[in-house]
Amino acid sequence: MSSKAFTEGTEHGGLTTDFEIKILICCMVNHLSEPVTQQELTKILLETELVNYFELASAISELLSAKHITLDENNFMLLGKLGLQTASEFEKSLPKSVREKCYKVADRFLHYRRIENEIDINYSKVEDGWEFSLELKDHASSLFSCKMFIPTEKDCQKLKERIYNSPTHIYKGLLAVLMGSKYEMTDYLNEEENLRTGE
Repeated sequence: MSSKAFTEGTEHGGLTTDFEIKILICCMVNHLSEPVTQQELTKILLETELVNYFELASAISELLSAKHITLDENNFMLLGKLGLQTASEFEKSLPKSVREKCYKVADRFLHYRRIENEIDINYSKVEDGWEFSLELKDHASSLFSCKMFIPTEKDCQKLKERIYNSPTHIYKGLLAVLMGSKYEMTDYLNEEENLRTGE
């Protein structure tokens, strides 16, 4: 029998039993296209505000003890036979809104994790504003790097978010400008318009 979960710090509609939390954990590990560590999964699920930290930690510990989930040599979480069975049989028992929100947050996390391996962004306060540094990487090679002045920290955060959302698009735009290619610039502007309108 499942017990009522401690729900402090969770939003309305959050999971209320330890059994539901265990199902969600198994479903998340099964859903993710790339493996994550226990710490990363915890970060993802806490961002949803659908589970309590202490309940989540307890549920993960119990799933590991029961071999529903195992850890590989890099501490990535893997589903055991029982965990896969749990995810397959009980996924639909979770509210659709819970599943969709958690999967969306998880997919965004993996997207940013991949981007962080390709992009190095830092910004720091200087006398009259902020210095923003950007490096675009391809494996061990540096494709492009620059430093620029940005007026406010808020602008730095906005620029970082924009680059993270579409690094390839930004790189193509930079090349088009620097090389003065009319055709590449036209393609860039067309893509920019499509991104803006959501097409």
